[in-house]
Amino acid sequence: RSYCPLHASSAHKSNVVASNRVPAEQKFSEAEEVSSEEIPLSSKSLLHKEAAAEFYAKGMIRESATSLSQTWLSIKPLSFRQKSEVVVISPQDGDIFKIDPVLPPEHQRVKLRASVSSIYLDGGILEWYIDGQKIGETRPSSGCFWRLEPGVHQIKVRLRYGSKISESQAVIVRVLGLSKPQN
Repeated sequence: RSYCPLHASSAHKSNVVASNRVPAEQKFSEAEEVSSEEIPLSSKSLLHKEAAAEFYAKGMIRESATSLSQTWLSIKPLSFRQKSEVVVISPQDGDIFKIDPVLPPEHQRVKLRASVSSIYLDGGILEWYIDGQKIGETRPSSGCFWRLEPGVHQIKVRLRYGSKISESQAVIVRVLGLSKPQN
């Protein structure tokens, strides 16, 4: 049997009774109950958020398995987040940027990227909007650069494919501005 390498390590053996170990390939069934006492919880045993979401999607872990499930699964795969033909994937909702006083303004920019359903990759056009103002158009396979400006901003992307138009959910980002020098 292969076990999760983290939980099979000697550092965790004292916290885990051998009979409570779960083989890495075992999946939880709907009827099976798992209590938090059966799973050693520490900061070292938390899975990376994206890996946890992938394991959850494959049925290898259950959201109710521990009290820390919200932390484990706070980032879900794209298919769980939104049923749309276009989604802003970078930056992410809630990202915070800071303008660097040393760098020239033309170097203080962020690449906006979107995920588009594969059927629209060949002929679609993406229109990028910041705070309702169109800043550019790109093909689905490329991104658009946006020069950072202080404030809270709403980013949306609109997919145009022939007469079909699909719009993403808004992503809100915050850009921290320059402080005035104190004399």
